[in-house]
Amino acid sequence: MALGFAVAALPAISQVVQAATATVSVSPGNHGPEVATVQTDLHALGYYRSAVDGLYGPLLGAAVRNFQSSQPLASNGVVGPLTWRYLHSALQEHRALAATLVSATRSGPALHEGITGSAVVHLQHLLNRFGAGLATDGNFGPLTLSALQRFQRTHGLAVTTAVDSATWSALAKDTPPAAPVVAAAKASPPSKPAASQDGSLLQEGATGSAVVHLQQRLNAFGAHLATDGDFGPLTLEALLTFQRAHGLPASGVVDAATWSALSETPPAPKPAPAPAPTNSSPSVLRLGDRGPAVLTLQKDLTSIGYNTYGEDGIFGPDTEAAVKAFESHEGLTVDGIAGPAVWHALEAALSTDRGSTATQSRAAAIVGFARSLVGDPYRWGGTSPTTGFDCSGLVQYVFAHFGISLPRTSYAQYDVGTHVAYDQLQPGDLVFFATNGSGASHVGIYIGGGEFIGADTYATGVHIDSFSISYWMAHFVGATVPPGL
Repeated sequence: MALGFAVAALPAISQVVQAATATVSVSPGNHGPEVATVQTDLHALGYYRSAVDGLYGPLLGAAVRNFQSSQPLASNGVVGPLTWRYLHSALQEHRALAATLVSATRSGPALHEGITGSAVVHLQHLLNRFGAGLATDGNFGPLTLSALQRFQRTHGLAVTTAVDSATWSALAKDTPPAAPVVAAAKASPPSKPAASQDGSLLQEGATGSAVVHLQQRLNAFGAHLATDGDFGPLTLEALLTFQRAHGLPASGVVDAATWSALSETPPAPKPAPAPAPTNSSPSVLRLGDRGPAVLTLQKDLTSIGYNTYGEDGIFGPDTEAAVKAFESHEGLTVDGIAGPAVWHALEAALSTDRGSTATQSRAAAIVGFARSLVGDPYRWGGTSPTTGFDCSGLVQYVFAHFGISLPRTSYAQYDVGTHVAYDQLQPGDLVFFATNGSGASHVGIYIGGGEFIGADTYATGVHIDSFSISYWMAHFVGATVPPGL
């Protein structure tokens, strides 16, 4: 999620900056160095994760509007003088906070697993700028540790279990990996996915239709990538594997030679061995292992809500973090190794999978009951139809109707159940948002189709909201499967 800086008082910006930008209005369809500046600034703040190419397209428009929504600005997608001032002030605050954290780390204990609070939220924001995809919940858990160590490895830093001053300094840099800036005079959006022989260069951090085309070709050669147009660590790993297998320099960059090799007809697939069932206790699996048993492990973990961020048969840091999270939840030794105890616990967990007909039926009943309360009034602290509801009171009331006891506040509700990614949401799950500072200050009940039921204002009462509204996606902090589902 993007950094939601609230700028109460706008410090003066330099006359040079004012002269360069304050009189230039940047709108959808524009191109040039001013657009590239907006892209770079929003990239630094975590709102924009696409190419810095000087072209104002839909992705930049969404980033601008999300930034404006986080400030007292009209969310119109136009970067005028006032938006420029807030943008520069947010950057100054971001840099000042980063410098403060570096200084604090040098003079005090480093941030490490188990720590919670605003400094962890900032760490998660910074790691997300480099593609981590973390929930910004302020909880330094296994997934945050895995993302930290991946960042340290890719930036040539000592791989540790803590955020030292060198890591803070690297994280505070304003330019995460992105596609190179394209000269405005020559820039033009591609009319079709990059062809296999057009010489287009792609590297980690790139997004768009050319990356989708790359992922499709890699999958034709045996990769198992989501064709999401996001050139992340899994796409990089698949590309390196392809380059090594075809005698190409393992550069991680898709150059003309790689495009040419990708355009060839892939070999006929060999019959894949049947994945080992979990109840047969496959060989012990650990970091670095590959193969069908790892793929089975990833599918099993994902199906019960432990995201491995890709089902590719490669036991990488994300799979290890998911195993550790599962071990911790099951009261097992937390070592990240899938041994007999883990397989046995997985088998038991899968036997009560929330994809079962009984679970789906119960979730549907919960959603139906929540729908019956739409139109009831909002009231701060309210917990029943007679008094009205606030957000967490509504959730607690609905689930209590089905014998499921949940804590009273949204913050506490966020700490129970199993956390799931946005793309794993199912009806009956709880969705959480940071609407009042950091943390899960608002909660709703997901009903499917990108919609959820919540209670957040006196004007609307209990009502149905949608993730298609940019405000909610910009403030989304995570989701959980409540106990009993």
